[in-house]
Amino acid sequence: RGDDLRLDVRRFDPVVGEIESDLILIGADGSRHSVTYRIRLYTATELMRLVSEARFAEVECFGTFAGDPLSRDTRLVLRAS
Repeated sequence: RGDDLRLDVRRFDPVVGEIESDLILIGADGSRHSVTYRIRLYTATELMRLVSEARFAEVECFGTFAGDPLSRDTRLVLRAS
């Protein structure tokens, strides 16, 4: 809104696999509100293990919905049956 200021401060913990974010809103009137949240990031290997443990027989990873190979530059698409 107008002259409000929004700051996002993010930290990545590679051991835990989490991004911790501080969202800070500083109002034009000097008010300040903040919230901290965490997002868990799973690797393809972790997701495949979790899905396999849920008793899916066939688990495959792709980089696109069209079935292109998974790479650092693509999204992770997991197909299980």
